[in-house]
Amino acid sequence: MKIAACIAIALVAAPALAGVVQTLGARIEGDVKFADGRLEAAGKTVPWNEVLYAAQDRVQRTLSAAGAVHLAGGEVWRADILSLSGKRLALRSALLGAREIDPALVSALDFLAPQPRGTGSAWAETAPRPAAGATGTLYRDKGEPVPGTLLWIDETRLAIDSPLGVLTLAREGLVRYEFPAGRKAATATGLDEVGLVDGTVIRGSAKPVPGGVAVEHAVLGTLRLGDQLIRFVARQPAGVIDLGSRPPSSVTQSGILDKSGPSRPAAIASERPCATGTAKSLTALRLEPKTVMKWDLRGEAGKPSRLSGRICPIEGARGDAHLRILAGGKTILEKDIGPGAAVEPLALDLAAAQELAVEVDFGPRIGFPCGIVLEDPIVVAAPR
Repeated sequence: MKIAACIAIALVAAPALAGVVQTLGARIEGDVKFADGRLEAAGKTVPWNEVLYAAQDRVQRTLSAAGAVHLAGGEVWRADILSLSGKRLALRSALLGAREIDPALVSALDFLAPQPRGTGSAWAETAPRPAAGATGTLYRDKGEPVPGTLLWIDETRLAIDSPLGVLTLAREGLVRYEFPAGRKAATATGLDEVGLVDGTVIRGSAKPVPGGVAVEHAVLGTLRLGDQLIRFVARQPAGVIDLGSRPPSSVTQSGILDKSGPSRPAAIASERPCATGTAKSLTALRLEPKTVMKWDLRGEAGKPSRLSGRICPIEGARGDAHLRILAGGKTILEKDIGPGAAVEPLALDLAAAQELAVEVDFGPRIGFPCGIVLEDPIVVAAPR
């Protein structure tokens, strides 16, 4: 009841907050206010069906919890994990309240947030790997991972059926349990995504209401969230491909002197909204010289017709970066981007190309660091 009251107060009293609204045809920066079935951004009315995303101007989280529940399908609920018994996982969230859910919907449990590098924590030096096979994996702050099936959890301990038998372990020092791969997604794909101030990300059918957003969620039911609780709302309208969150079909990045060096991932911002370059964006791709990133656009519902987004140099750049964008093997943009260059909007015709490629190399002036940020890159497809 206490949490519900806080949400209700936010719905009534929330003022407009600085941020950004992105539509198919425009980017509007300024105060963002949620109204009945629409947004108001910088004094302009924006119909909800035209919104790609709306982000509030708050990069720092104002609420948090020690743990998190990762649902299959990509949702993250910041919450304290209370217990696990049979088919009931009990948790407590500052914003979602006390909840019980079926653990079959969960892909991972975080007992402790990852620690910064240099703290001596083994968890800080290695990222979790998805569990494979019939059992999951328990990761510890110090020590080797323990494979096995999670049996139960209480406030201070948990039990895992491991190759050494059933182990009962204190929760202190435990970081994450990864359930086996292939879990059933809690929500359908193609839904709206809502990010909250504590780092929680939920997916459902969202619509603006005076002072906030109403969300219909498959597990949580109907939620009414005041805009003081919201970091962003991202939508997935038909005919729009978000390249910032869609894995490319191939990425190569070779060494400075070796053009045929081994492939390795280019940096892709994973948190929404992210702060990169000179402006805040919801998603972003950071590409350094000798990087080639490609997307296969075949099989899309419509004909890829336009690429939009923004480009700028990476923060602290000292050298020029040479950018080339190709659609179907044909160059549609080629330019050098130097340190201090202003953010530049993109609006490029793709002419129904089946492949999009972004290449970054060194420009005329060599210096380090060097690279470009492609902010909020989207492909808009026209009906076939």
